[in-house]
Amino acid sequence: MFILSIMCLSGCYSYPSYKDRYGNTLRPAHPKDYSKWYFRNPKRAAPQPFDISRFGADVALENGNQPIEYLSVEDVNTLKEKLPQLLLFVWNPDCPSGNKLVEYANKFDSIGTPVILASLTYDVEMIQSKVKNTRFNKRTIYIIPSVGYYPDNIVDKEIAFLKILCKSCYRDYRDELLLAQGLLFKRDTTVLLYDMRYEEIEGLL
Repeated sequence: MFILSIMCLSGCYSYPSYKDRYGNTLRPAHPKDYSKWYFRNPKRAAPQPFDISRFGADVALENGNQPIEYLSVEDVNTLKEKLPQLLLFVWNPDCPSGNKLVEYANKFDSIGTPVILASLTYDVEMIQSKVKNTRFNKRTIYIIPSVGYYPDNIVDKEIAFLKILCKSCYRDYRDELLLAQGLLFKRDTTVLLYDMRYEEIEGLL
C-alpha cells in the first residue's frame, strides 16, 4: 500500500506562476503536470482568497465553472473555531484514492456534517470531473497553494499541511502522514483519519 501510494503521488506536481493574497509567487510548472488549466481555459476566474461565507453553500457558477479559492492552515483554523465539528479531507484528484474521499465527503455532507475537500493539485478540470455527480458540483473548489511553508512537491505539501494543523499527528506518524485521509476537528480534539472506512469515521462523529 505504501509503495503504491508513493507511485501515485510521485507523478503529481505543482503549478503555474501566480501571485496569491500574501504576495507569494507559485512555483514554475513541471512540463508533465496539469498546471496549465488557467491558460487552457481563459474563461475561468483566477483563484481567490478563502471566503468563509461561501463554505458549505451552493454558489453561482462562473461561465459554467465552479469558483476556486486557496485554503491555508489559518483558514482551516478559522473555520473549525466556528463549527462544533469539521471533516477535512486532503486529496489528490489525479490519484484513484481520491475517488473514495469524494465518496465519503458526499455521504457526510448529505447527513449535515461540515466537510471541506482540499486539493493538493491545481488540476481543476480533474477536480470538477471527480465531483460532477456529487453535492460538491456547485460548491467552491479549495486548493492548498504551493507557497510559503507548503512545499512544491505534493507529498511534502500534504505532510507539511497536516503537520501544522496537528503537531501530535506528526510526532506519532512522521512521514506516513502522506497516507492520511485528513483530519476530524471536534470540539477541542483533533483526530487523524488514517486508512479508515466510512463507518469508522462516522463512529467518531
